[in-house]
Amino acid sequence: DQVEEFSVRTDTIMLASIDTESGATTIIQIPRNLQFTPFPEGSEMDDAFPNGFRGEPAGDWYINSIWAHTELGFPDLFAGSTYRGAEALKQGVEGITGLKVDYFAMLNIDGVQQLIDAMGGVTVNINQRLAIGGSSEGKRPSGYLEPGPDQHLTGYNAMWYARSRLDYSDYDRMARQSCLVSAIIRQANPATMLTRYEAIAAASSQMIVTDIPQRDLPAIVELALRVKDAPVTRLVYSPGKNGYSYEYPDFEAMRAAAEEAIAATIASPSPTAVPSVSAAASPTGSTSASASPSASSASPSPTGDLTDGAQNVTDACAWHGAEDDEG
Repeated sequence: DQVEEFSVRTDTIMLASIDTESGATTIIQIPRNLQFTPFPEGSEMDDAFPNGFRGEPAGDWYINSIWAHTELGFPDLFAGSTYRGAEALKQGVEGITGLKVDYFAMLNIDGVQQLIDAMGGVTVNINQRLAIGGSSEGKRPSGYLEPGPDQHLTGYNAMWYARSRLDYSDYDRMARQSCLVSAIIRQANPATMLTRYEAIAAASSQMIVTDIPQRDLPAIVELALRVKDAPVTRLVYSPGKNGYSYEYPDFEAMRAAAEEAIAATIASPSPTAVPSVSAAASPTGSTSASASPSASSASPSPTGDLTDGAQNVTDACAWHGAEDDEG
């Protein structure tokens, strides 16, 4: 009922660019409060918003409201499409990144939680003490996720690993979400999927809305198996990084950063063949994640801080407390 009345606000926006030959994947993470979203020249959204997606009050016109505004306020846009809001958001993501978006997948956070439970949990490295619940208005957390390598989380705790932002910024939360996505990719092994098929199928039915045609699903499943063992990198648009600033996003620089990140992913050493690039989208939900190596096996970058350019997700999501523990 709330979706019918208020439509959809995309809390998390990720674009996954996947090489169809090797499975090498670049996750591009877009802030939900990005302003002035541009659209590809000549597109339906560009015709409607030639100066970018903006209106008054400005806080109601962030990228996370494109879906809702389109469905509730612009009935003529994408007339006849099943998911008009998704089509509008896809064009926004294309305008920001310069990449063609083939498909969208909208993930329901409760369904992802059930999926992780059906998988038997997921293991990640926790580099910060993370509040479960709580708010900046004084509501106290109900508990904490404590730092440590190889933390095995239930679906509930995994969702708080991805969602917690008390004491941390949205950009930090975005980084953790890519870690969770990568962990799910690596740890969703075929044997587990077969032995827990019924629970996983039940979770999946509540988890996802997508425009991937049924005829393409076998190819997507085959591609997913290549993604599982291929390198995953991330590009996070965060203040002062990769062309992004809240007040004045430099979309030309942001598109260049996306192009360079994909080229870096393709060039990164891996046991698979050298790839070419294809794009797909995941407008909302916590998607993809990394292998979550332990302190003894990881070769992490000095910190998990967000940087200019692409980051290897395995390195960025590694345990960064080893030196402190040894000292």
